[in-house]
Amino acid sequence: MPKSLQRTSHTWLLYLAYAVFGYIVNCLGPVTPFLKSELNLSYTVSSLHFSAYAIGMILASLIGYIVVGRLGRRRALWLGMLGMGASGLVLIAGSLAVLTIGASLIMGVMGSLMLAVIPAGLSDEHGDNRSIALSESTLVASISSAVAPLMIGWFSYSLLGWRFALIIPVMVMLVLFAVMGKTAFFGASHTSKSKPAQPSAGPSTQAGTRLPLRYGFFWLGIFFSVAIEYCMLSWCADYLEKEIGLPKASAAQAVSIFLAGIIIGRVIGSRLLLRFNAYQVVSASLLLCAAGFALYWIAGAAELVLVGLFITGVGVACQFPLNLALALGASGGNTVQASAGATLASGIAILVLPLVLGRLADSVGIRVAYSVVLILATASFVLIQISARGDKPQPSTPGSAASTSG
Repeated sequence: MPKSLQRTSHTWLLYLAYAVFGYIVNCLGPVTPFLKSELNLSYTVSSLHFSAYAIGMILASLIGYIVVGRLGRRRALWLGMLGMGASGLVLIAGSLAVLTIGASLIMGVMGSLMLAVIPAGLSDEHGDNRSIALSESTLVASISSAVAPLMIGWFSYSLLGWRFALIIPVMVMLVLFAVMGKTAFFGASHTSKSKPAQPSAGPSTQAGTRLPLRYGFFWLGIFFSVAIEYCMLSWCADYLEKEIGLPKASAAQAVSIFLAGIIIGRVIGSRLLLRFNAYQVVSASLLLCAAGFALYWIAGAAELVLVGLFITGVGVACQFPLNLALALGASGGNTVQASAGATLASGIAILVLPLVLGRLADSVGIRVAYSVVLILATASFVLIQISARGDKPQPSTPGSAASTSG
């Protein structure tokens, strides 16, 4: 039987850091309409906030592992957190579009720096239990992500105003820094109660080391999973309004059904990993995602469409953390560079796929264009089956078969 996950102060710091990241990033979308109104921006200029964020992710992911190697994980994490907080403050204080768009770019850069440290730290600390730790961390981040739009909406009706929603994470960061600012970052051999993926490697910061070819399979899996998630987040409100006939406000609120599915899916996934390996869980989640999306895509009744939206969220929930866990396990111990590569995959997916789906929707309509999601899910399922055949799962430890992160 696998040993239970030992959550140290280091583990909790990384969980909380991921929560802060998720909160700030998911404030970007809800605050954009406020910025558009106050700064008199066009839709095109408003959309540049998201493009700038994705470009920042891509740029930082190319050199993030080098920065971590130079600064060390502890300093890199706090630099990323404080940098994200500062970018959030510039976003709400900026009086010109160039400032708010620039803040979004810095947010992407600093967030990527955090993502070069958090998965690597959890992977090295928990070894064969990395899949569980990564699933729990993404669950925490998902909850804070879902809270962010609610806080912006709530504060927008209060005397404090919507801007206060972005001041809260800065206050949380300062408290975390005061309490846990000197928390060390060790490799698996120092802290893990389970078998480390690469015992001889220690903390992985070997800049410039070529990652194994096997890592590329899971890199694509990360790309596909993020692409599915953001295609749904970017376009489901429009789909529900134009194709299903929901009022605009109701269609926008229905996005929370998808986010709720993600939260529940990650709770279920973290429990399933105690009994099944990562390949089995991600394969089952892809089948569930495809089934849920088929219902969402084909059904005409609004009730069935919303049920399908929820099931799709449950299905997509585990795909990123488990592909990441598998990728980290396949990194040959170079988990920081592997984490940076995963962020690159995410940034490209966020930048490209929603735009591709939007372009297709202009040409053939949103319903036909949405078939992209089924294509992505099918490709991801084929990849995970090929990868599973090339590895021998070890049933005594959850997620050990995967040997990577997601």
